[in-house]
Amino acid sequence: MITLGTIDNAAVVRRIVADDILVKGKVDGASLVYLESTTGNITIEGKIDGSSHVTLKAVGNVAIGTTGGYDDKKIDGSSQVQVEAGGSITLVVSMGSMGAIYSVVIAVVLQFGVRQIVHPTTWEALLANAKVSVGQLQAGDAAANVKLLNALMDGNINGTGIAKADNVYVDLAINPINKDCWILNRKLTPAIPDDGNNPATSINDYLRALTLTLARHDDFRSDKLVGRIFDFLQWHTDLGGFLLHNLGDVSNLLSYATLQPDLLVGAVAIAAVQGVANMENDPGDPERGLAFFGDLLSGFFHALEGTLPGVTNNQGKNADFTAVSYKLGAIGWPDSGVPGRGLEIALDPTNAVTFLQTVLFDDILVNTIDKAHNPLIGYISVRVCPPTGTLMGMQQYSPQSVMIEVVAYRSPEANTVMDRIQRSALTFSGPGPKPLLHWGLENDRVNAAHLVVTPLGQPYKAGMTKLDVFRAVRKFLRKGHPPVFDNVFTARMGF
Repeated sequence: MITLGTIDNAAVVRRIVADDILVKGKVDGASLVYLESTTGNITIEGKIDGSSHVTLKAVGNVAIGTTGGYDDKKIDGSSQVQVEAGGSITLVVSMGSMGAIYSVVIAVVLQFGVRQIVHPTTWEALLANAKVSVGQLQAGDAAANVKLLNALMDGNINGTGIAKADNVYVDLAINPINKDCWILNRKLTPAIPDDGNNPATSINDYLRALTLTLARHDDFRSDKLVGRIFDFLQWHTDLGGFLLHNLGDVSNLLSYATLQPDLLVGAVAIAAVQGVANMENDPGDPERGLAFFGDLLSGFFHALEGTLPGVTNNQGKNADFTAVSYKLGAIGWPDSGVPGRGLEIALDPTNAVTFLQTVLFDDILVNTIDKAHNPLIGYISVRVCPPTGTLMGMQQYSPQSVMIEVVAYRSPEANTVMDRIQRSALTFSGPGPKPLLHWGLENDRVNAAHLVVTPLGQPYKAGMTKLDVFRAVRKFLRKGHPPVFDNVFTARMGF
C-alpha cells in the first residue's frame, strides 16, 4: 500500500501505482491531485476542501471521508472531484445511523431446488377467486383482508396449483396502471435439479410480449408494434408522412438515447417525458398516455415472468420453472444500473389489502398518477412474510407481515407519486395497527411520533417498548463516550 499524508498548501501530487493508495489526512489548500491505482483501491480518510482539484482512478473501490464527524461536508470549498472506479464509489457522510454491527450470525443450509409457478391474472379475477369484494376492502373488513392473503398463499385458489402446505414463497406483482397481476408461488423439490429449466429472458421474448400487448392500433407497414410506438411519439404511421415529417426525429431520439449510460435507461427516459407531454397536451387520447404505459409494463412482465399473453388466454399462461434456489428470481439489469425510486411498507394482515385498495388504487392511481399527469413506470409488489425475530425489523406483524413495495423509474413525476405514498402511509387511518416504512429505502417522512403508534411502540418486556429497549442498548454501548453514531436520521427517529 502507498500511504500519503495530508495534501495541502497548493501541493501538486501525481501518483500512478500498481497498489492501493491511502491518504491519511485531507486534501486542502487549492491542491492539484491525480491518483491512479491500476490494481487496487483508493481511500482518502479526510475531506477534500479549499478549491482543490482532485482526480481519482482505481480498478477497485474509491472512498472519500472515512474519518470525521457525521455532519462534515466531505467535498467542500468549491473543490472539484472526478472519480472513476471499477468497484464502488463511497462518500462517507455518516459513521452509521442505527448503531454498530459487532456480530453477524448466518444460518447455513444445504443447497436445495425450487419449483416456481407464476400465474398471470387481473386484480378483479383475483378478488373473485378469493370471494372478496372491493367494497369489503374499502370498508376495512379484516376478514376480507385475511381471505385475500390466504388466496395468495393457496395455489389451489389463486391458480398456481401449489398447495398452501407446500408453498414457501408468496409474491403478487401488480401493474399499477391497468392492475394486471402475476402471482408467484414456490415449493421445494424432492432433489436438487441437475439441469434447471429457467432460461434467461431473451430480446425476442420481450419483442414478442410487447408486440402482443402494444399492438392494438395503427400499424406501420403492417407492423403493429412499431405503429403503436409511432402513435405514442405522435409520429405519422404512414410511410410518406413519416419520411416527410418525422425522419429527423429518429436521429434526435437516437442521439439522446445513446448519450445515456444504457440504451434501456435512454428509452425509459424518452417514454417518461413523452408520456407527460401526451397526458398534458392530448388528454382525450389515453392510449397515448397511461394506457400506453400499462400495455408496456404488462408486456415487460409477461416476458420477464414467462407468461406470454395470447397463448392460452388473454392473460397468458402459467410459467413453470425449476432450478437451484439462487437461480430463480435473478433478474439481469444493465451494468450501469437504472435510475430508480422505491419504498417499502410493512402492514398487518388485517388491513394490508385495504391499504392497497384504498390508498394505492382508489387514491394515488386516480388522483396523483392519472388526474395530475404523473405517470409511474414501475410496479407494486406484495409479499407475505413470517414475523421477524429481531428487535427492530420491519416484519413486526403476526401471524404474517405483509410487505408492499412500490418501485419505479426515477423521474420528477415518480418522486411526486412516492412522496404522496409516504404521506398517505403515515396518515393511514384504517382499522388495525399502523404501518411501518423501510428504515433506509428513501424514507424521509417517518419520525419519532409515528414510531410510537406502530408495533415498535407497544409494550414489549419489563414495562418497556421495543423503542425503549433500543435506546437503552445504544446508551449502554456508548458508555458515556461521544455519540459517534448520531445523525439527523437518529434525531428524527428520537433515538
